[in-house]
Amino acid sequence: MREKVEEFVANKKASIEVKDNVTVKVAEPANDDKFDMASLLLIGKENAYAVRPSIKAEIAKEVELVIKFGDELALKNKKYHEDYVVRGTQALYGVLTDIYALALKIENSNAKDHILREMREKLKARDIKTQFNTPTMTIVIKYVVGAERQTAANYSRVLSVAMQDNISANGLAEYISRRGGISQIHDTEVNSAARLSGAKLSKERLDKIQEMFQLLGHSSEHSFTYKAPVYQLNSHKQNKAETGRFVVFMTVFDDANKVYKIANAFDLGQTFEDSLFRILSKEIEAPLDSIKTKLRSFKKHLIETKKVHQGWINSFNREFEAEEKSKQEVSSEGDTA
Repeated sequence: MREKVEEFVANKKASIEVKDNVTVKVAEPANDDKFDMASLLLIGKENAYAVRPSIKAEIAKEVELVIKFGDELALKNKKYHEDYVVRGTQALYGVLTDIYALALKIENSNAKDHILREMREKLKARDIKTQFNTPTMTIVIKYVVGAERQTAANYSRVLSVAMQDNISANGLAEYISRRGGISQIHDTEVNSAARLSGAKLSKERLDKIQEMFQLLGHSSEHSFTYKAPVYQLNSHKQNKAETGRFVVFMTVFDDANKVYKIANAFDLGQTFEDSLFRILSKEIEAPLDSIKTKLRSFKKHLIETKKVHQGWINSFNREFEAEEKSKQEVSSEGDTA
């Protein structure tokens, strides 16, 4: 009797023609969803009888070939790094050194104004904008780099930082390498500038909110006379910079008489006052520019209604005049450039 085994996928129909006293056995379908990683790497006990003596030699040969190919790729990568990355970086540092040296030379030249004027004219002809007060370093970088704004910005920040650190042109390449390269210096300075700028904006925003409350107080129609002492907090630090703008009253509401009764009054000082306003201003979601606009409108309203004394009105008028003068100067510089 001959034996024939037909294998087929269990979930599909199949027709099998049986002849000559054939016995048909159905094999269990393989589970394609499972991948035995161990069988790829090791010879398990279950198939040890199927192992040929030459298999170890075959495995060793394959391992040797793979490792050899990997080593060749490593050498190829090293050569690429040396030929293109390292030499390219060195060439770039060389260009930056020349830009830096030229900018330093112009900065210390008696003909500085004439040179920069000529450079600005040529940049303008190439549709590259500069301002009257654009730093020498930035003008030279734009002149060399051209219209690649991001590249110019990166180089400008790196070389400006080197100038601030009083680095000579001869030491520039080593300085950039020591600080981790152009990108690292740029990112570090950007993050640092962002932190400083954020802190500055936060302080300015807090100051404008405090100024708004101060003017609301001075123009308020609600007032009372308080004859009890005002307690000064942080008194050991009191100086001109620590002098606050407000007195904070702690009150309770007398429900029977429908009045507020004062428990105490406090002069917090500027430090504690700032802390208080940080808490109060959390609900004020308006951006700084919007707060400035509202504050300016409120000051104009106070000038018109004369709800504050003349000293405040004179101060507002001087502030508005200074703003207008500053705008005119900026406009004039733009026209000159």
